[in-house]
This record gives sequence, C-alpha cells and structure tokens, in this order.
Amino acid sequence: MINRDNYQAAKMFLHNLENSRNVQETSKGRYWSYLKTILIWGDETPLIQAPSKQPTLPKFLETFRMDGEPGSLASATRKKILQAAQRLFTWLKLSLPKEFSQLPNDWIDGLSLVRIPESAPQEHIYVPVTEAIQIAAFDFSNDLALRRDQAAAAMLVLSGARAGAFCSFPIKAVDLTTLSIRQWPELGVRTKNGKAATTYLLKIPELLQVVQSWDEFVRAALPPEAIWYTPIISQWGEQRLSPLPPGTNRSVGLIKRFVKLYKEIHMPYKSPHKFRHGHAVYGLQNAKSIADFHAVSRNLMHANISITDELYAMLPGNELRERILGLSGKDRPANDTEMFNHLQNLSKEEMSRVLHLIAEKFSQ
Repeated sequence: MINRDNYQAAKMFLHNLENSRNVQETSKGRYWSYLKTILIWGDETPLIQAPSKQPTLPKFLETFRMDGEPGSLASATRKKILQAAQRLFTWLKLSLPKEFSQLPNDWIDGLSLVRIPESAPQEHIYVPVTEAIQIAAFDFSNDLALRRDQAAAAMLVLSGARAGAFCSFPIKAVDLTTLSIRQWPELGVRTKNGKAATTYLLKIPELLQVVQSWDEFVRAALPPEAIWYTPIISQWGEQRLSPLPPGTNRSVGLIKRFVKLYKEIHMPYKSPHKFRHGHAVYGLQNAKSIADFHAVSRNLMHANISITDELYAMLPGNELRERILGLSGKDRPANDTEMFNHLQNLSKEEMSRVLHLIAEKFSQ
C-alpha cells in the first residue's frame, strides 16, 4: 500500500513543477506515471527512509511493469524514472528541510548516474499488417462498440498515431480523400509535447475499407467536432453514438476495449501502442531509400530519424537472419566493383563527405 504522506509529497512536487512551467500540460500525465512508479517502489516506506529501501529503485525497475506486458521497461524509460526520482528527492530536501534535510546528496546524485544493465534482447512485439487484416475481416455488424474498436485497430496501423492522439481525433481532422490526419492541437488533438503535424495513412485496401465504412457512419451521425473514436452509450440493450468530448483517461479506455476485442476474436492481446509499432515496421520494411526512411520518421512525428531507428527499426528475428545471410555470396556487377574499388581508396574524411552527399540526395 502506498504511504499516504509519500503520495501527498509527490503531488506537492508535481504541483510545484506545473507552477514553475517545468512540466508542460501535455507531459503532466507521463511525468505523474514516473512518480507513481516511485511511490509503488516505496510502498509503505516513508520517503526519508528511501536510501535504505531494498531492493533499490534501479534494481526494482529491472523487472517492474504496470501494463502487464512481458519483459522490463525500456532503458530510456527507466532512466527518465530515475531522473524524476532525483528531481523529487532534491526538491524534498530543499523545500521541506525539517523532514528531509538528512537525505544524502551522494545517494540522490547516484540515482541519475546508475548505469542500468541492458537485459537480453527480446523479440520485437508489434501488430503486423497481416494480423490487422485478420481483425478487419471479423463481422461485428451487430455490435456497434466492437465495430468501432475494429475500425480503431485498422486506423492505428494505417496512421501510426499514438493512442492519446488517436482518441482525441475530431472527425474534421480525418480526411480520407487525401489519406491525411491533421494532428493539430488547435483542433483538440492531444499530441505528445503539443506537436502539430499533418500525417498520412498507409494504402492498405483491406484496412482502408474498414476505416472508410466507420468514417462514413460517424460523419452521418455526428458533427465535425465530435470524436472519430466516439464514446458509445448503451441503454436498454441499444447502442448509440455520443457527441460528448473524450475524458482525460480515454486512452486507458481504449486499452480496456482492445482487451475485449482480442478476447472476442480469440487472439493474444496486444496493446494499442503495438499497432503504432506495426505501422513503423511496415513502413521501414518497405522503405527503399533514405528519403523513405525520413518520411516514415516524420509520419511518426519523431524529432529526428535516430529516434525512429532506435525505437522501431528492429527487424523480426527471422527477417534479420535472412537479410544478413543474404548479404554474403552475392556477385557484384562490374560497375559496382569499380565503384567499390574507388571508394576503398578514399580517406575517412572523403568517405564521410560522400555519405553526406548521398543522404542529402535521397532526402530531396
């Protein structure tokens, strides 16, 4: 059970961050999730006794997950939780000296400096397009909520949108004639860090058909400001669409609905975020140039392609093996051989310049 005083201290800290504008409104929920993890680790132990708490916070994070997914949290997430813990304990020590002045500075500093060992690589879990097409093939014509969830699954793979943004798409942000989504905060879309971008859907007919059918249905029943993944009201055995805006925990509701959806189709559950992974993997598998890679990255609304590469450019184990094994024993055409020999004679500086020119050419 979480210590009540610890909870109140964490809430005070978050309130202080909000007032000092150190945490944006769109990031508040994510930062609070980091603090909740720290509170769960602390359990009933008062925060003043945190330095003696066992297991230590870094050790605890090696196996902790709140979402029930297998494996440990990503190293980047664990690092952010430790950084949040360092900020929390530093603030406690400075703002509440009577209670927390005895917290050791070296222990607080060590929270951000601890190197968390990487766990053994795990198979990249995502929703492949083939699985999304299987979901799209089910007949949910007699259940309005499941029909909506089926359309949501198709849209998530096609768009690659984050769950929070998807759950706040107004109908007017979706334009299937141009296969575009206006992920604009000014339209009410809750994007990460308040970013604004127009993104595009993959052209996969089996999924587009489901999305198109739902799109036509909600447009005929609701105003343009209503939510595309609209709430559904069930009363006396009847279901109807609601024009009400989404709640703040709408993405949590989406997770619960996907649990039900997967149960209905007798398939192992995958979270809504795994559909975003599916979009990324499909795009990167079919990318034929650096320009294509850039396009996938921008469609995911990443700040740069290194983020895309680190988080999503993980080929499934079998495909990785086939591609690596396929690199050997291939005959190189004569022209390629001449080019290869020429490149071998270049200095490191000249080679670096060539690579930059190639990248610039493909990104034009």
